[in-house]
Amino acid sequence: MKESKTQNTAKKHKYTQAISILLLSVLLSGIPNSIAFADKNSITIIDQQDRNIQYKETTPKVNKNVSILTGKTSKSDFQPVLVEYNNENGGINSSVPYGINSASIIYEYQTNTNGTMGLCALFQDSTPSKVGPIGDASVGGAMVQNDWKCGYVFQDIPKDSDENLTELGYSIQLWFTGQGTTKEKVLFPANVASFKKWKKYLHEDITIFTAYRNYVNVSGIRSLLNESKNKPAAVPFAFLGKKESITADVDIKEVDISGPSKTYYSGFVYDNSKKLYYRWVGKSKYIDAASNEQLAVSNVIIQRVEYITSNKLMAPNTIGKGNADIFIDGKYIDGYWVRETTDDHTRYYDSNGNLIKLRQGKTFISLQSSQTPIILISW
Repeated sequence: MKESKTQNTAKKHKYTQAISILLLSVLLSGIPNSIAFADKNSITIIDQQDRNIQYKETTPKVNKNVSILTGKTSKSDFQPVLVEYNNENGGINSSVPYGINSASIIYEYQTNTNGTMGLCALFQDSTPSKVGPIGDASVGGAMVQNDWKCGYVFQDIPKDSDENLTELGYSIQLWFTGQGTTKEKVLFPANVASFKKWKKYLHEDITIFTAYRNYVNVSGIRSLLNESKNKPAAVPFAFLGKKESITADVDIKEVDISGPSKTYYSGFVYDNSKKLYYRWVGKSKYIDAASNEQLAVSNVIIQRVEYITSNKLMAPNTIGKGNADIFIDGKYIDGYWVRETTDDHTRYYDSNGNLIKLRQGKTFISLQSSQTPIILISW
């Protein structure tokens, strides 16, 4: 009996679907199971071509008493402080972060070919009296500091990594000198003599048996900053109104980042009732020791950047443009990022080239290469 056109089309659809599932299985075969949970409704984003989105230059409106970092009500002057955390073991066990839920923006970036990830947090809306443990300065942190022209607190500048990256033009010290950062009095290393002004805002926890046991009073450091030198060149973010919703077709309940090291596998699970993404590292909740609560953010951005490698050390290049996988309100936006010069702020755009509107609240930005698999799990 001859098959009808409808039957033939159905067979082709089933065949195509089977091939898609097979290809997905192959892609996922070398990737760990989903961080919090796994199911069949998953897809992997890896090694995509540059989307080359034609973006539209837009300057968001400056609203008085509204934070340009979170979109929330804030009467504070713009004097952000960036703190480099000791992110050993992904912030689990001995290096549990203290005060990170008070940050406005959190950044992570790869620092070594073995998969080690660095992490820093930008404090503006809230300036807690205790944040840490403080980690060594990193190229990733230096690039973030340059983006915001903010105060930067770190343990020390590691000399070995500094020397290895010098030939690439990515020496942390040379970068600070070249950008004029050292003259701005915005660098606050913890490993300094007691006569330095900021030393009184540092606290050493002698109960921690590691080299990284310093904590910082962010409010104190903020008092040392010169307000006139920390005004943003332009407002980089736009925010959704309380009754405004994101326009996107793809619903995603979980985002998993599968880097080279299992220690630093991380993920976010979206809570629709609270409109927040909760962070996991491995199979553990990523907890803020100050509140004993899991880190929760309103927006997650995976910014695809080029990494420069020298003697196993890695430096992210955040000057330029590239793909950005953006997650807001449980939706996925295949977007784009742009930062043309060191005088500009990084901006994020949707697939139509419009400046993305973030949900009011904290944002987590992960600087990942195009080769890092990102697993998306739908509802």
